[in-house]
Amino acid sequence: MKRTIVALLCASMVLTGFSGATVWAQESKNVAVQEETNQEAANSVTTDTEEGSQNTTQDPSQTSGQDQNTGDTQGSGQDQTTGENQETGKDQTSGGNAGNADASQTTGTEFTEDKDGNQTGEEGQTPETQDAKEEIAVAAEGASIRYQAHVQTYGWIKEVKDGKEEGTTGQSKRVESMKINVDSAVDGNVEYRAFIQEVGWTDWKSNGAEVGTTGQSKRLEALQVRLTGKLAEQYDVYYSVHAQTYGWLDWAKNGDTSGTVGLDKRLESVKIVLVAKGGQAPGATTTPKKIQDSIVYKSHVQTYGWQDWAANGALSGTTGLSKRVESLQIGVRSETDGGISFRAHVQGNGWTDWNNQNYGSVGTVGQSKRLEAIQLKLTGDLEQKYDVYYRVHCQTYGWLDWAKNGEMAGTSGYAKRIESIQIQLVPKGGAAPGATTRPSRELKGVSYDVYVEGKGWVQAENGAEAGTTGEGKRMEALRMYVGDGTYTGSIQYQTYVQTYGWRNLATAGNVSGAENSGKRMEALKINLTGELAKHYDVYYQVHVQTIGWLDWAKNGEVAGTYGQSKRIESIRVKLVAKGEAAPGSTNVPSYARNVSLTTFVQGVGWMKADGNGFSGTTGQSRRIEAFKLSVTDDRFKGGVKYQAYTQGTGWNTETGNGAEAGSANSGKRVEAIKLSLTDELAQHYHIYYRVYVQTYGWLGWAADGTEAGTAGLGKRVEMIQVLVIPKVLPAPGVLRDAYRGNAYGVDVSAYNGNVIWSSVKNAGNEFAMLRITTRNNQVDATFEQNYNQAIANGVRVGVYKYGYATTVAQAKAEAQSVIRTLNGRKLSFPVAYDVEDATQQVLGKEKLTQIIDAFQKEIENAGYKFMIYSNTNWLNNYIDMNHYADEDVWVARYRSFGLGHGYAGKGNVTIWQFTSKGSVPGISGYVDRNVAYKLY
Repeated sequence: MKRTIVALLCASMVLTGFSGATVWAQESKNVAVQEETNQEAANSVTTDTEEGSQNTTQDPSQTSGQDQNTGDTQGSGQDQTTGENQETGKDQTSGGNAGNADASQTTGTEFTEDKDGNQTGEEGQTPETQDAKEEIAVAAEGASIRYQAHVQTYGWIKEVKDGKEEGTTGQSKRVESMKINVDSAVDGNVEYRAFIQEVGWTDWKSNGAEVGTTGQSKRLEALQVRLTGKLAEQYDVYYSVHAQTYGWLDWAKNGDTSGTVGLDKRLESVKIVLVAKGGQAPGATTTPKKIQDSIVYKSHVQTYGWQDWAANGALSGTTGLSKRVESLQIGVRSETDGGISFRAHVQGNGWTDWNNQNYGSVGTVGQSKRLEAIQLKLTGDLEQKYDVYYRVHCQTYGWLDWAKNGEMAGTSGYAKRIESIQIQLVPKGGAAPGATTRPSRELKGVSYDVYVEGKGWVQAENGAEAGTTGEGKRMEALRMYVGDGTYTGSIQYQTYVQTYGWRNLATAGNVSGAENSGKRMEALKINLTGELAKHYDVYYQVHVQTIGWLDWAKNGEVAGTYGQSKRIESIRVKLVAKGEAAPGSTNVPSYARNVSLTTFVQGVGWMKADGNGFSGTTGQSRRIEAFKLSVTDDRFKGGVKYQAYTQGTGWNTETGNGAEAGSANSGKRVEAIKLSLTDELAQHYHIYYRVYVQTYGWLGWAADGTEAGTAGLGKRVEMIQVLVIPKVLPAPGVLRDAYRGNAYGVDVSAYNGNVIWSSVKNAGNEFAMLRITTRNNQVDATFEQNYNQAIANGVRVGVYKYGYATTVAQAKAEAQSVIRTLNGRKLSFPVAYDVEDATQQVLGKEKLTQIIDAFQKEIENAGYKFMIYSNTNWLNNYIDMNHYADEDVWVARYRSFGLGHGYAGKGNVTIWQFTSKGSVPGISGYVDRNVAYKLY
């Protein structure tokens, strides 16, 4: 029930000591009237409910309960343009410039701007012309307060003062920003701050500075105003806001909160007035605010991006979808001073710095990095009022227990993604929302999971056994994690698996091996990286079928056996600080052949090979001058023999079993090597080797006594790799392009006339490439004679076919003409397809690739070696050499021999045609001359 108190103004002024400072005047009345219910503008009334004053609009134009633009029912709490529920705190626009008048929201109103840039409209529809039922005037001996609001849709509206309403009511428009000024001869200022959607409390502003945002569609939700200096001694400042759902709240004063916090309600209008110090309030002061302290948060999730806000223990993220949380944004909504501070452990980055910004974010976006752990803590007075609890749903482990007040929630060192999070405020000292026993898993040391036959994944840490003994069960796969909370770095591991051999190198959290494949793991290697490798050694030992526990290996050495068909059954791994003793004997970590390689390196001396059989250097331009090699296996007789090709000497006398090949400290480079096993070792193993050569880098693999390196090119060997592998297992790579030497040769056709091949051979030419068929796929007139005479004189022979094909069918026909002509005859060198004709230049790489592929397939199906011939222009621009990266190439480039061919693209250059104007005994006129880096 409304109660009206009527009093004589003069009596009130005498009794309260107003000294004429404040007068309330209803528009059409001459007496002062104060109503407890504080009528709203635009004919609205308020009704008291248990939840606060509920604003009910009685504008005849809206009696249907629908907003004028959307047709959605206002009673459902929906805003005008989005149709979203007001109770969720979502305002009517999702973006765009709130300062622009939206015709779809203001049907029937035409807006103009006055000379000050303020928007006005007809028919009394703008905030400036709304007829407020209650107007408060102040005459405070020269003190007056004025204020201006930036309102959704309308932008900055006309400034008002001394208790007049600024904003809108009944239109569901948010106030987005405010400016407040005080005019007084008394020293002092007005200060104010606002609680902003997704921002929280701002810093204090003063004297007309803007508080809030524009152009961001963010609502003000609450306001605090206070006076300073002499002004605060003489006056109280009162202020009241019209809040979404609740209508006009009661008056707050002198820095108290007016509005809502934690309820997602927009501030729609405001009134501010100065009252003489201690004077009567302008209205009721019982309920100036609606406060619900809360914590809100949202997750940026793999694939889905930013999710909606969650609050007060609700789930943010996903479960059961294997999606990582990549970033978190967190805010605290409270009237209490203080905020939230948080940090995260990010994949590859470690712990971030603490973020102390309310509604700040932590993590990454667009980098595909998972959050692995989180820490949260409250600050300021909030820390004394609440505990903040939080827990995460982690990959593999599911929901961990609740952490609180800065404790870690999640994992560190296990490479596990956070998939979801819950955060909740609990009154200080109150009961936790759930179990708190184990909110995190932080690795201190090394953890390892092994996949065991019939059991699945088995986990152990820091030297404990993972696997089985005495049960005859094989290990099939391995997954590892490492961390010490101090140093950066990771762990790498590689497994040798039955049938497959060495698997790809794996890093922390990834699987090496072949889980659930039925294939046994036979050997493994483990090493650390980064700072961890500088401060720790990683030791590991394996339990092997019929042998038992072998000794400890470390830092990339082989543990176990390979080539002996023995399964690993269990494993132990341990980190040991650098300089400390090994956890046990290190004499025999692997039970297999023993390969010992050392090289004498320029400026370094003797260098022992690492666990992968490498010895020497790369990228340092250092020559190997000599090497020593020994190979033993306790089960078999035999050893190794080898030769070195050295600068100025050529092939040295063969030696073996640890003796020196080459000449240490001689200043002479090794240019090529040959290695082979002897006796029983040769029956059970292949010896594979390759060399890293000046200019060329790694050449291909050689095996069992074939040459690896170069001869006659003046190129130093800089590194050697040697592997001894059982014959039942595949080679470590393709056995080709291991050796390059200066073998000279020619290419000829009918154009060169009658060739005297004995003279060609005697002039030092080791090979010849013969044209086999012509444009019409007819046999070259001199092919048969050239083929027979070249072979008869010891010249190695290959053939070439100049291509004219523009279709796959034509390419096949060209290939078949070659095959028919050869009629099963053997070739030492390949069949080269000459691709450079103008008719093919316009085909494009894709079509040309189809043509070359068709020719190659026919040739290889007939049992001949294929290669591509072309010039550098075509190789670089017209032929898709990425497609032919593994094929041999005969490159044509005419320039000084000392410059080399200069082609740096894909493919293996094995022949260089360096001139078309060569002169060779036995051939009349000019002839094409070539150098082969490989003798087929």
